Amino acid sequence: MLHHDNPQRCQCSTWNIFEKKNPFTHTDRAGSPFLVSYHMVGYTCPRAEAVRLRIVQLTDLHLHPGYPPQKLARLTRLVNAQRPDLIVFTGDLLRCAMLRPLPQDALGILGGMRARYGKYAVRGNHDLRGCPRQPAYYLKKAGFTLLCNRRELVSLPSGRRMVLAGLDDGSYHLADPRTVLTLGKEAGFRLVLAHEPMLARLVPPGAAELVLAGHTHAGQFRLGSLQNLWMPTLTGRYIRGWYAVNGNPLYVSAGLGESGVGLRLFCPAELPVFDCWIG
Repeated sequence: MLHHDNPQRCQCSTWNIFEKKNPFTHTDRAGSPFLVSYHMVGYTCPRAEAVRLRIVQLTDLHLHPGYPPQKLARLTRLVNAQRPDLIVFTGDLLRCAMLRPLPQDALGILGGMRARYGKYAVRGNHDLRGCPRQPAYYLKKAGFTLLCNRRELVSLPSGRRMVLAGLDDGSYHLADPRTVLTLGKEAGFRLVLAHEPMLARLVPPGAAELVLAGHTHAGQFRLGSLQNLWMPTLTGRYIRGWYAVNGNPLYVSAGLGESGVGLRLFCPAELPVFDCWIG
């Protein structure tokens, strides 16, 4: 379902979803299920000359010393099975900066995720608690390029290109609007990465083909009228799924981990996959 701030175009559609039926997801267990959602961006019926770019979004892993390496390995296999052209991470690698190390081989497992055009990341609010250098170091070791209020140009086949703009965390007032201020003048497919959904409001009207965010966990616990009872700062109305913000398509992922207790209720962990058609 697509939600609009105003009735402007948003050429995106969710075309398939596979979901485990068990409403209780113990996310700290090795066999915890992941939801894989598939989305198409750009054209409902792609043109013959269009190039497909497959993007896999990771967000809100919230790794900690007790995180099962088997579960991380399962996620890595699931990511690689999508054959992504690009892997993006939209913040909160850790529950918090910690003195105890991550499980053995965790970074090696993350580093085993493969993408044709690379892996890129932005920081979330949990990544800035304690020692912010720690998650930045971990992401680099796992092969991710960290975009803290900067852009990166990615060359694509047939002379096409992608412009990635990464906004730093908003909860700590680090997101710099200048990162996306002139994005609309850039040629190519323009992708914005942010942790908090409300940062999408910084993107000028019509300046991005796709904005990706996380942070909300889609509520983590969803039970009738009690769903969305708690939401973190800078969520606004953007809880989960597709929205149009300033005419730009925003997708908010339910995330892969959790805050607090290691449990989700009627809110499974999500791995979104986007097929972006570039004319």
